[in-house]
Amino acid sequence: MHHLLKIIPLVVLLIASYYFYDWVNIQEKTELTQLIEAQPVFTAKNINTRQFNPDGRLYQSIFAREAEYYQSIEQTNFVSPVVLYTPTLDTKNKDVSHLADKVSEEWLIQADSGTVSVDNLITLRDNVIVKSSNENSPIRELKTSYLEIDIGTDEIRTPAEVTLKGKHFTNSGRNLKGLLSEKYFELSEDCHATYTGFKNDN
Repeated sequence: MHHLLKIIPLVVLLIASYYFYDWVNIQEKTELTQLIEAQPVFTAKNINTRQFNPDGRLYQSIFAREAEYYQSIEQTNFVSPVVLYTPTLDTKNKDVSHLADKVSEEWLIQADSGTVSVDNLITLRDNVIVKSSNENSPIRELKTSYLEIDIGTDEIRTPAEVTLKGKHFTNSGRNLKGLLSEKYFELSEDCHATYTGFKNDN
């Protein structure tokens, strides 16, 4: 009996050591997996991607100084992205049927950084500028610090402060929602507008 009492602590220690080793091993594997997932599977400099619709017409281009693709989250990060987008030519757009009779207006969109996710959401950060290629567009330029563009629905949105410029006005405010194809933009908070350049036709 006395001999058995000496063995029991040793058995308990061996079992505890086994489970501790197993726990440490699992932790190391988890940390290694997280480290691998945190690393991009693809990197590139001066990247240029283009997307064409079934008719062979270019509807989207993305240029960037640097790009990194993360497979674990299916997201691409860009440094200094420049996006050229023509919503009326994008057949992925859910509203493309009613866009067919509209002018193929191209939008130039640039920022300091940005991401593109698997669900076609473009997120842009810092010094975001959106310009229309159409001189007669009611909105010629949009500036903000943060902007989301949903390619699937053509919707743009941001809670940040925005400045909109047209031919004869400047409008600023927060909480923007809009559609690029419709050239429709709505600011719902802290709105201020300045109108200039109107001439009397009489």
